[in-house]
Amino acid sequence: MLTVICSLVIALPLGVLQAVKQNSAVDYVLRMVTIGGVAIPGFVSGTLVIIVAVRYFHWLPPIEYRPVWVDPVTNLKQMFLPALVLGYAFAAAIARLVRSAMLEVLRRIISVPPAPRDWLSAQYSIRHALRNSLLPVITIVGGQIGALLGGTAIAEQLFNLPGVGSSAVQAISQHDYPLLAVYRAAVCDHLMLTNLLVDLSYAWIDPRIRYA
Repeated sequence: MLTVICSLVIALPLGVLQAVKQNSAVDYVLRMVTIGGVAIPGFVSGTLVIIVAVRYFHWLPPIEYRPVWVDPVTNLKQMFLPALVLGYAFAAAIARLVRSAMLEVLRRIISVPPAPRDWLSAQYSIRHALRNSLLPVITIVGGQIGALLGGTAIAEQLFNLPGVGSSAVQAISQHDYPLLAVYRAAVCDHLMLTNLLVDLSYAWIDPRIRYA
């Protein structure tokens, strides 16, 4: 969940800013940032983050994992960097999608960039455009939440954290078929629940959508 929060906190402002500042220097710089998130593998970005954290902040991966119900502060410190690394990779794809969807809506209601004298109206239009741009974003986020169950094994190994991904890799290496069956069932159930919540959120985001 912390990874999803980090990715949305990064992606939504970047995507909106790129749309509002289309074809400007800000847009080009942010495009490079988002392309880097898509192109750089997770193990590379995770290794770079560990090197920078050790070199400049004297931070080391945790030796002992502390659950959130035992020590919330320590758990947050342990999970922040892995969530940031994974969130950056997910945010890159989401930000590009937000930019495209925002531009499509903004072309209908305002000129980009907005005129300073009409800034209040432009702010309202941007909020309106963002809400109307969220349908494809919610769909992608739902798929990424499902991918997090199996796509975090590398980050868990790099940051010495226990998790579902590393447990699945260990089960594969040890031929633990019952655990793999449980893992597969958990992933399927999680994906079905996520898709259901995504479908239900469509009607809340867009009032024109109604389910019989």
